[in-house]
Amino acid sequence: MALELPFLEISNSKDTYMKFIKHLILAALALFAPLTVSACSLQFIYSNNTPSSSTPSICTVSFDTQGGTSVDAIQIEVGDSISEAPVSTREGFELLGWETPDETLVAFPFVAEGDITLSAIWQLDD
Repeated sequence: MALELPFLEISNSKDTYMKFIKHLILAALALFAPLTVSACSLQFIYSNNTPSSSTPSICTVSFDTQGGTSVDAIQIEVGDSISEAPVSTREGFELLGWETPDETLVAFPFVAEGDITLSAIWQLDD
């Protein structure tokens, strides 16, 4: 049995911390139990959801462009990633990036752990 731990970038992000905890739990389970656990079944640990058999495997990543041109929502499997930041334009502004509801800057590729709306961060053009 091979044990794989993904590279984790250190940041002050709650999401990064929770992913780290999830990977520690997965590693412990891989060492001590002959079973497979998916990211979906561990979601309740850090999202305060009660685990159920109806946990969706598809999630929606929506984009609030904050006055910019619209960006279509993306539906992907939980745990999959969006490789590139979506592009939106707004006259007189520069798009700096996207943030989560708790105002954490999003790095791409972005791994979706459930339904979420990312908001555009704009800076006034000089």
